[in-house]
Amino acid sequence: MVGTLEVQVVECFQVKSTGSLFSGNKLFVNVKLDGVEARSASLPEAAGGVRWDFSTQMACPQHAANLELQLKREGLFSPHFVGGCSLPLQQISGTLEQEVPLWDGSRSEVGRLRICISKSGPKTGLMNLAGSQIVSGSDRPALTPAPTQSLAGGLVNRASVAAGSLGTVGSSLENYARSATTDLESRPAFARGSSQALANLAAAREDGSRPDAVRRANELLVEVDPFDASREEHRQKLAQAVERLRHASTADLSGPLGQQTLSSCDARIEILFNDAMQHRNEKDAHGALWLAGRLPSPEDAEVTLQLRLRQKWDQHSSKEALQRASDLLPAAAAGGLELEDFMDALDLAEFHSLRSQQGSASAAVEKLLKALEKPLFGTVQQLLRDNPDKAEAIFGTLGARRTEALGLQSLQQQLLREKGLQLLKAALLPSPGQIGFPELQRRKLRHAILTARGALDDPMTRVALHSMMQEVGPSCFAHSTESSVWFLRALIELLPEEQVHPSVRRCLQERPADQMVAILTQSKELLAEINRELPDGLLPDEWQQLRQEVRQALARGNEAELKTACQKLIDSPAGVFYQRDVQQVVAKLRSAFRLPPSWSVESMVRGSDVKLLAKNEVTDSRLLKLFDELLRSTALPHVRTRDRRGLPPRNYRAVRAVQIMNAPTWSSYLQRRDHFLQQCMKVKARSDAGFWRDRLNGELMTEQILADRMEVPAVSMLNLDVSIVKLPWHALANFILPLEKKHILVFGVFSIF
Repeated sequence: MVGTLEVQVVECFQVKSTGSLFSGNKLFVNVKLDGVEARSASLPEAAGGVRWDFSTQMACPQHAANLELQLKREGLFSPHFVGGCSLPLQQISGTLEQEVPLWDGSRSEVGRLRICISKSGPKTGLMNLAGSQIVSGSDRPALTPAPTQSLAGGLVNRASVAAGSLGTVGSSLENYARSATTDLESRPAFARGSSQALANLAAAREDGSRPDAVRRANELLVEVDPFDASREEHRQKLAQAVERLRHASTADLSGPLGQQTLSSCDARIEILFNDAMQHRNEKDAHGALWLAGRLPSPEDAEVTLQLRLRQKWDQHSSKEALQRASDLLPAAAAGGLELEDFMDALDLAEFHSLRSQQGSASAAVEKLLKALEKPLFGTVQQLLRDNPDKAEAIFGTLGARRTEALGLQSLQQQLLREKGLQLLKAALLPSPGQIGFPELQRRKLRHAILTARGALDDPMTRVALHSMMQEVGPSCFAHSTESSVWFLRALIELLPEEQVHPSVRRCLQERPADQMVAILTQSKELLAEINRELPDGLLPDEWQQLRQEVRQALARGNEAELKTACQKLIDSPAGVFYQRDVQQVVAKLRSAFRLPPSWSVESMVRGSDVKLLAKNEVTDSRLLKLFDELLRSTALPHVRTRDRRGLPPRNYRAVRAVQIMNAPTWSSYLQRRDHFLQQCMKVKARSDAGFWRDRLNGELMTEQILADRMEVPAVSMLNLDVSIVKLPWHALANFILPLEKKHILVFGVFSIF
C-alpha cells in the first residue's frame, strides 16, 4: 500500500565554508527517498546560509525506510558533497517540524536544516474494480482484465473484507457508472458528472488548491477540542490544520465552513501564544507568531492575527524590560556590567514600546534615569579621581544621549580634558635616550591633539592647556630642533594665535641664531601641511622691523626706496617668512618699469647695484652655439666703415654671453619706442614690419635664424619673441658678447628677444 510524504525545506544555516578557491556561492539541497532523488533546488549562499521555500510530494510505499537530505556546494566542474542526514520514516507520523544536523563524511556537523515533513497513510475504503476480475488464491488479490459481464457491481468495499475471502463482495456496492436508468439527481455527489464512478477530492486543482483542504483542517481541529497548549499532539495537529488551510482556495475559505475553521485556528493559536507568555517561553511564543503568519488572512485585512499577537508580544516585552531595569537600578549606580544591563533593558523597552503602538515607554524610562542620575554622578566623580579608565568605560556604556539625559556632560568634559592633557604631555616630553622626534612619537602626538581638541570648547581646558604648554616648552626646546618644531605645531594647532607667542618666544630667543632660524623654517614647512602659518609674534623684532620698512616703502611708492627695503628683507632669513610682502614689492616694481614676464625681479632686487639690475651668465652650450651662429651669420667683416682702421677682421667667435636685466634702461627704451610710435602716428607714417622690409632696409638678418631655433628648449626657456625683431626700434642691447680677434675683445650688440 502507498501513502504520501510531503517534505518542505525552509532554511539552511551555519554552513561551514570549504575553504576551496574553486567553490562557488551556490548551495544545492537534494531530497531522496531510499536513495531515489525526488527534487533538487539551489540558491546563492549569503552569510553562511540559504533560505529556501519549496516543497515536494512523493509516493511513500509501506516498505520505505529512510528519508535522505543532502547539501551540496557549487564546484568548478560539478557540485561537491557538503553534508547530509537520514531520517527513519518509522519515527515520522503526521506533521513534523524540526531542525536536523548535517554531517560530513567524518561525522562532523557542518550545518543545519530547518524542515517540515507531513506523512499521510494510504487511501483505504473503495476500489473501482470495473473492468477488472478478482482472482483468489493469495494473500493480496491480483487484478486482471475480465469481461464486463462477470461483474455484478464494479465497486468493492475492501476496508472491511478479510484477506482470504473476496469472492462474496462483488455485489455489496452498487456501480453507478454502469447504471443507465438511474436518475442523475439521486446519485451521490461524488459520482455526478462522471463516467468513472469516483472523484478524487485529494487531488490539487489547476490553481494548486485542494477541494478537501477546509474539511480536513476542520476535522483536525475537532480532534483537539478542547485545545490543550501543553500537549505536543495538540500543537502538531494545529500546525497540520494551518498547513491544510494554506492549500484551500479563496472561495472555500470564504464559505461558512472556511470562516468557522479560520476562527477556530485563530482562537487556538492565541491560546498557544498566551500559554507561552504565561510560562515566559520565548521560543513557543515565536512559534505561535510563526503559525499566525502562515494562517491565511484576507488581503484587505488591516490587522492580521500575527500583527495583533506581535503587538501584544512587544507590549509584554516592553513591560518586562522596564521591570528588569527597575530591578537593576540599585546595582547600576555602581557602574560595571549591571549598568550595561540596565541600559540594554531601557533600550529594549523603548524598542518594543515603539513597535507595539500601544503607548510610549518614554515617561517610565525618564523616571528610571532620574532615579539613577544622582548616585551615578557621585560614582563617576569618585572614579575620575581614583580610576579614570573605569569612568571612561561608563561614558562608553552610556553614549552621548544617555550622558546628556543624566547630566554628566561636565564630568565627561573633565575626563576628556585630563586624558587629553596627559596624552599630550607624554607625547611631547622627550624620553631618556630619545633622538630627534621619531615617527612613533609623532603618531602619539597626533592622537593626543585629536583627543585634546574634543575638550577645547571648555574655557577651563584652554587655561589648563596653556599652563601645561608653558611647563613642557623649555624641555622640548632644550632637547632638539625636531622636538621644538613638533611642540610649536601642537601649540599653534590647539591654542589661539594670541595665546601662542608669549609662552614660547622667550624659549626661542634663548636658542642660538642658527638653531632659531632652523626651528622657525621647519615649523613653517610643517604647518603648511595643515594650512596654518607661524604667528608674527614668534618672529624676532629685527625681522618685523624689516617688514615694516617694506610696507612703508610700498605706501610711499618710491622705486629706489622700495628696492632698498626689499633687498634688505630678501637678504635676511626673514624673506622666507614674509613672502607675501616680497610678492607685493615684485608686482609693484614689475608694473612700474613694465618689465617682461620672463625677467626675475627678485634677482634684480638682490643685485648689489643701486639700480634695479641683474646680470646672469649664460652657461648653456646650446645657447652659446646659437649666439655664435648669430654672430657669424650677421657680421660682415668685408664691409668697411668710416671708423675702421687697418686690416678688417676676417672672422668672429662668441666665447661668452651675459644676460643683462636693466630695469631703468628697459623703461627708457620703452619710452623712446612709444615716442617713435606716437610720432609715426602723428605724421601718418607706416611703422609695420612689411614697410621696413620692403621700403627701407629689407628683412632683418636675425629674424629667420631665431624663428628656426624657437623649438630648441634652451631658446624657448628665455621666452624669446621673434616678432619683436621685426621693428627697427627693438634693437636693444640685451646681450653683450665679448668677441675675440687677435686677443682683442670687441663687443657686438644685436637683438634676440
